[in-house]
Amino acid sequence: MLKKLAVVLVITISMLSLVACDATKKSADASTPNKITKKGVDTMKTEKDPNAVLAEYKDGKVTVAEFDKEIEKIPPMYRVRLLKDPEGKKKLLERYVNFKLAGRRIDKENYRDKIKDRIEKTRESLILERFMGEKRQEINQSTKASDEDCKKYFDDNQDKFKQEAEVKASHILLPEGEENRKKLVDLKKKIESGEVKFEDAAKQYSTCPSKARGGDLGFFTKDRMVKPFADAAFAMKEGEISDPVKTRFGWHLIYLTGKKAAGSKNFDSVKEDIRKNLSSEKQGDAFNEWKDGILKKYNISYEKSGDVLSTINGKPAVRQEQLDNEMKNLPDYMKDFYKKDNNSQKLLASMTEKDALLMEAKKVIKPDSDEIKDSIDQFIHNAYIEDYVNKNSTLKDGELKAYYQDNNRVFEGNYIFLAIQNHPMDQIEKLKKEIMERLNKGESFEALVKEYSDDPGKDGTGYLGEFMRSDIFPEIAEKLKTIKEGGTTGFVNLPNGAALLKVKSITKKSFEEIKDRLQAKLEQKKKADAFEALMKDLSSTYDVKYHYDKL
Repeated sequence: MLKKLAVVLVITISMLSLVACDATKKSADASTPNKITKKGVDTMKTEKDPNAVLAEYKDGKVTVAEFDKEIEKIPPMYRVRLLKDPEGKKKLLERYVNFKLAGRRIDKENYRDKIKDRIEKTRESLILERFMGEKRQEINQSTKASDEDCKKYFDDNQDKFKQEAEVKASHILLPEGEENRKKLVDLKKKIESGEVKFEDAAKQYSTCPSKARGGDLGFFTKDRMVKPFADAAFAMKEGEISDPVKTRFGWHLIYLTGKKAAGSKNFDSVKEDIRKNLSSEKQGDAFNEWKDGILKKYNISYEKSGDVLSTINGKPAVRQEQLDNEMKNLPDYMKDFYKKDNNSQKLLASMTEKDALLMEAKKVIKPDSDEIKDSIDQFIHNAYIEDYVNKNSTLKDGELKAYYQDNNRVFEGNYIFLAIQNHPMDQIEKLKKEIMERLNKGESFEALVKEYSDDPGKDGTGYLGEFMRSDIFPEIAEKLKTIKEGGTTGFVNLPNGAALLKVKSITKKSFEEIKDRLQAKLEQKKKADAFEALMKDLSSTYDVKYHYDKL
């Protein structure tokens, strides 16, 4: 939670490129924890005069209507994250304006001519992606598993549809100690008498992250929980509250809210899951069959002739230099795969088949469609920014050594984190004071982590592992300049809450020990600085004026 995510240039650029058009119509990542409702997305639109001017610059302006149109093009999962921050819209507006201004500089420097080969290669990739994507979509819509297919699979695979007994429970977790056991006994009496609701007590007292849900753990099988907890929960009646139960995590008060008996799942409950899996298999087979049919239309040969490794319809397709360059640009894990057992032949086949499929795609897909034009425009802007950043972020002699002087210590420590999403700011301030008072009285830091922290980590102690100042939020990094072993930073306010860090150990590392790590960090920092410098230069050159009150 405290360690900063690396600033990846491509992500930064994609945030800037609001006008990006997703040529392949990929869906948002289904694994995202954010549930986007239509209402939630729509409320991010600017409810102002659509003709109001948000930004003006030399010979140009951005209106509310134009900006809202660009916001709608951002995938919802990213849109929500970027606009959640009160300053989010301002930052997005600035990025969008600078994106437009970068286009002027691209024209002025004739940048398109300088990268015309890269542009053409990107155009071909977009044509092929669209061709393949449209066919896959067509196949997916027309190829579905029937009810009969699903029933046959269900009958033939009964062992896969056994259902273990499950229970649903909520709990209140407190750290070890007789005092906390007694506290749970008292809480049980108050809950059973109706003086307090279990859900409210969990939110107020529990040290488990589930407290945000009133202690609700959902349904679980017996093997999902530690044995003492599971034994107690599965022996309870629905609606019953347990006596305090001891586990390695501390003391639990368990409230059983539901039960599901063991047995076999019925067909109707799993039919659609089966259909989804069987349909996916059928669609994959149908797509591969279609692709093989396309490739058979082209005479592909792998008979080597000089530096030509493959031909299509008798004409050179892939040369040795092309194969070597492709191998060179692969991620390391893929290089290892293709080098193993002389698998470079598989890479050659993949490249040759791609060329054949592209020939077919060019017969169907228009290279100058609006969608492809928009994507090419996005690529050119991104390439310009990336080239600028790379050119202006090269490490100079002595820079790495100087960076080492300020980042030569490796820390180990634990922390307490209070999340804004779980507590209003006034409560956070109260908890900060309460924790510091108890810490100053000599109470265990690890015990306070278990009792208070919203991010206690896997071991429940808030252990951070090894980290450097450059890995951590700058607000905390500043505190680490003068801290000693065993010391604490004091609470530090962060964008997402407040944190208190206790340093367990400090080890000074030699330059050679952390050289590679430092170089990666410094290069990342210089790229971020170069990117921001470009944005400022564009704003200054074109005399940009923002009207944030119109947002």
